[in-house]
Amino acid sequence: MKENLEILGQFIAEQKIRWDLMNQAYNSNVSWDKDKQPLGAKGVAWLSGTGNGAKAQFHQVGKINKIKETFDITDKSYQNFMKAYFVSSFNPNKDAETPSASKLRAANLLLRQLYYSLKMTTGQSNPIYLSSEVFNHAMGMIAVAKAKDITNLKNSAIGLQSISRFLDEKKFVLTEISFVSKYGSHNTTNTKKRQKAIDVKLAEEGTLNINDADDDKDKLISMKAFLNIIALINIVEDDGEIILLNLLLMLIITGFRFDEAASLKNGCTERVPIKGDALKLAKKFNLCEYNLKINYLGMKGSKQTVHWVEPNAIPLVEAIVAAVEEVTEPYRKVLIRERKSGFADFFCRLRFTKLMANLLSLMIFVIIYLSLQQAENIGQIYAIKVRKR
Repeated sequence: MKENLEILGQFIAEQKIRWDLMNQAYNSNVSWDKDKQPLGAKGVAWLSGTGNGAKAQFHQVGKINKIKETFDITDKSYQNFMKAYFVSSFNPNKDAETPSASKLRAANLLLRQLYYSLKMTTGQSNPIYLSSEVFNHAMGMIAVAKAKDITNLKNSAIGLQSISRFLDEKKFVLTEISFVSKYGSHNTTNTKKRQKAIDVKLAEEGTLNINDADDDKDKLISMKAFLNIIALINIVEDDGEIILLNLLLMLIITGFRFDEAASLKNGCTERVPIKGDALKLAKKFNLCEYNLKINYLGMKGSKQTVHWVEPNAIPLVEAIVAAVEEVTEPYRKVLIRERKSGFADFFCRLRFTKLMANLLSLMIFVIIYLSLQQAENIGQIYAIKVRKR
């Protein structure tokens, strides 16, 4: 149990840092300690997303799903867990899609219902005690309250399943939940209607997890492609290949376009210190005591802008930057020296033999990268190379 509480505490600490990061990115001061947060049209700064005005509340269950009495959420750990789950949906970069107010409110309502069910079934209030029994109790209450609203019922079931998967991945609950919706998702998009109907049928038979029904076309990068890219770490040899691999990793982590990553300047990263309670939590759980931003030239609008790195990805991004700086340092020195002399040295070509070979290798790999449509093909190229050896 002690380990579960530590994992929960670290998750809350990480998301409190994200909350601080959101405030830095939007130059705002939205308070973590507030019991309610206005959303959408009524929200401020990073909470002023799309949709009509709504609110998320963290101190009270309220009279939802035919709960007659006013039910307070008195456990601070559960309140902080709700806030952490809430802010985990946000991306600090302003060009990222902002969660709609209705989506945020729906998740908040489900977490409040789960707190009520947690108290009713176990008498406990800490989120580590959330279990399949608690989820089934919550689903039962929702099914009774929304029996005539099948669309809302389906969406609530899928929402609970999403929360269940989230909790099982974080591993701070005492027992695995594995809640699976027996209802289909509500989707009226014609291009997906037939596939969703199949998914619903399989889900009702208990043979399909709805969240696993999505194929790799809906993902930024497939698992197969990602594993192929990681495998390249043990295959790359010369400096050009190392540079290209780090470029590819940077594109995956940040979501940069190729031109945006290629135009990054030396010293483009900047550490921004964390302050207040978020700093205390960062020290307690040995997390980065700063946020990291990357100054880059955005292709849309062609203006200088900032990308905030996900807190958990900061060490990896800094490692990529350090690796590229180390590999390119001798080449930079040679180029600087030759430029100062106006390339007057008669035997300068001897100095450039290895440099030109590696630059040529890098250019070839960049051309290959730009010509490929999927990252899987890159892994296949290296696989062929290994077999020939």
